[in-house]
Amino acid sequence: MGPCVFIIFSFLLLFLETTTTNQSEAPGGGGGGKVVIRKCYNKERQALLHFKSHLQDSYDSDHLTTWRADEHDCCKWRGVTCNNQTGRVINLEIRNYNLEGEIISRSLPNLCFLNHLDLSVNFLYGNIPTFIGSMTRLRYLDLSLNVFNGTVPRSIGLLTELRYLDLSINSLYGTIPPEFGNLTNLQMLEVAELKTSSGLSGCELSQVIYPYSSSFLNSSSSSIVYLYLQNNNLTSSMDHWLFLLTNNNLSTLDLSGNMLDGIPKYIGSLYTIPMEIWDMWPSQLICMNLSSNNISGKAPDLSLNFNNNSVIDLSSNGFYEFLDLSYDFLSGQIPECLWHFKELKVLNLGHNNLSGRLPPSIGSLIQLEVLDLHKNGLFGELPLSIKNCTNLTTLILGANKFSSNVPVWIGEKLSWLYVLILRSNIFFGTIPLQLCQLQKLQILDLSMNHLHGTIPSCLDNLMSMVQKGLLPTQNVHSYSIEWYYSGGGLYDFQDDEYVDHAMIEWQGDEHEFFRNMGLLKSIDLSSNNLTGQIPYEITNLYQLISLNLSNNALLGEIPLTIGQMKQLETLDLSRNNLSGEMPLSMSGMSFLNHLDVSYNNLSGRIPSSTQLQSFPPSTYDGNTRLCGPPLTKKCTGDEESEPTSVNGKSGGDGEDIDEVWGWFYIGGGTGFATGFWIAIGALLLNRRGRHAFFFFTFMIASKIGFM
Repeated sequence: MGPCVFIIFSFLLLFLETTTTNQSEAPGGGGGGKVVIRKCYNKERQALLHFKSHLQDSYDSDHLTTWRADEHDCCKWRGVTCNNQTGRVINLEIRNYNLEGEIISRSLPNLCFLNHLDLSVNFLYGNIPTFIGSMTRLRYLDLSLNVFNGTVPRSIGLLTELRYLDLSINSLYGTIPPEFGNLTNLQMLEVAELKTSSGLSGCELSQVIYPYSSSFLNSSSSSIVYLYLQNNNLTSSMDHWLFLLTNNNLSTLDLSGNMLDGIPKYIGSLYTIPMEIWDMWPSQLICMNLSSNNISGKAPDLSLNFNNNSVIDLSSNGFYEFLDLSYDFLSGQIPECLWHFKELKVLNLGHNNLSGRLPPSIGSLIQLEVLDLHKNGLFGELPLSIKNCTNLTTLILGANKFSSNVPVWIGEKLSWLYVLILRSNIFFGTIPLQLCQLQKLQILDLSMNHLHGTIPSCLDNLMSMVQKGLLPTQNVHSYSIEWYYSGGGLYDFQDDEYVDHAMIEWQGDEHEFFRNMGLLKSIDLSSNNLTGQIPYEITNLYQLISLNLSNNALLGEIPLTIGQMKQLETLDLSRNNLSGEMPLSMSGMSFLNHLDVSYNNLSGRIPSSTQLQSFPPSTYDGNTRLCGPPLTKKCTGDEESEPTSVNGKSGGDGEDIDEVWGWFYIGGGTGFATGFWIAIGALLLNRRGRHAFFFFTFMIASKIGFM
């Protein structure tokens, strides 16, 4: 009986030791108000330490300082998440940790229960390891924004549980492996900038994403919600895009920066779709970006003929909120069908070859926030119906042939505008005072038109250019996409955004602004026929960064208070009829790095400042009466060196020089006399000092031979 009791007691102690080693208690659960939480397993802890040993922190930011060998519970380590019940590592998220190195440790597959791996925004290099295909529980894999090179490993096709895959913005090349066709649960795919050496050779996208077959058309495996294939070498072959036809969940399609020479089949030519599969067309497509391709032909009529005898209203499926077909080669007129797309928030057809008039149905886009038609061949008056688009924040119609007066309703109705670009058109008449009502306006560009009259003095009502505010966010248009497990339960949101971009004249050249466009505060009224004086009220725009009034017929002086525009970085007043002196206040414009006042009638001395003297002389060309540095022409009264006369005087300032030397001699003589009598007095009064002095003098004289 004794040995049996001893054995049972030993097993009981072992059980209790294991429990206390791998478990901890937390309040709130059942069974006495406590719930058991397991600590991580030693095998997984060792795997993480081995993984860390091949990496280093590029900036010594110590993101992985908690990953220590003496810390036995890896579930407490930063970036590590464990299952509370099993203690298994299920989530490893070390995004933006400044880590550098290769993933050469084969220990990661020891994290057998890992389903979420995020190593994005680091400096990881080398090949993506093939052993990643053995981590078959992964549902989320993000390796984006690193410097991985080589080809995409075929083994990723073994991760059949993947819902999210992002390999974008690396240095990968080659083709998308056909094994990706096995990822039938995939909902988010980003493979941007995968550079193939020969187009889509060996990369049949119809097989990559979803193998096209009659049985597949009737399946429910088309689950991709977000497809991002930007900046690859994709072409427009019909077979590559058949999977789009069957995907009823697709919300975002980004094929920008590819080699598409036409809108992919079944996106722009729906009338060829067989009736039996028409109801499979994506019903949730929110964002489609086909910009920067080689797409040519007529602008797509998205209200399409079906079998050439009926019209299909795609908007009934909630079609499109963001549509970007910019930087392509579209031609012809914008179709008169836009009333179908009342949910559209961004319409960018800029940098194409579109022509004709802007259809009145544009006013049906009551949710529209961005309308960009820059650099086309559109002409005629702006439709009055645009005033119904009261949510517009960005209106870019530059480099077309629009004519008529600048509409007053822009200022009266479009109160949310922060960008208004009408440059390089044929607008005439005066600048309407109603534009001063646009309190949020930050970018106003009316340059290169035929405007006349004076500059409105009410421009200081543009409060966004007056007040210093928080970082503006008007140029970012965000949205979220829900994505699900195959079981239908909500899992997460995929956040995405459209960022405004525009070509803007900046310091004499045209530049394209993107995310930083929300920081720009600019007025450009150049190359018109504006007359009158520059209103002093314009100098109240304290936050203005760029002001261009060049190539007009402006008169009078530069406002004396222009120096209070201390944020100005670029100022162009060239080629006008301005006169008078340059205001002294300009010497305080310390941020100014581009100035042009050439070809006016300015006179007098250029104010002295580090900035104004640093500009090249051409800045001041054509002002014959301007003088002073950096010009070689000296101003009246400037010092000029002359030959010195025999008596040491050169006239004028010579008397001042003599006076200075006179005071020097007086001061020197007085100082010598004072010092001399102090020394003599000390010797007379101090007997010991007197003897020492004469003894020292005697010794020196003996050494040099005087005695």
